[in-house]
Amino acid sequence: SAASAANAAIDTVRSLITPTPAGDWHSVAVCSDGSYDIEPGLIASMPIRTIENGKWEVVQGLPVDAFSRAKIDATAGELVEERDAVKDLGLI
Repeated sequence: SAASAANAAIDTVRSLITPTPAGDWHSVAVCSDGSYDIEPGLIASMPIRTIENGKWEVVQGLPVDAFSRAKIDATAGELVEERDAVKDLGLI
């Protein structure tokens, strides 16, 4: 499993430094800009397209069905709860 995690990290870095082919995208955990109704500032997986020179953008307008919307909302809710649980520690 460690090799799997390392390979995923390498694949992510490769995706972020190589322009994404037209019409394609990949998922990366980034600081939300509010896209897909995920609270700005949460670190969440978003559909990303790398443009050039390591610059990337969130892919907008991908369809989100009811099942996926429920999962996204549940995960975002958990992230907010976890963030709020540690707020008083002065780390954020």
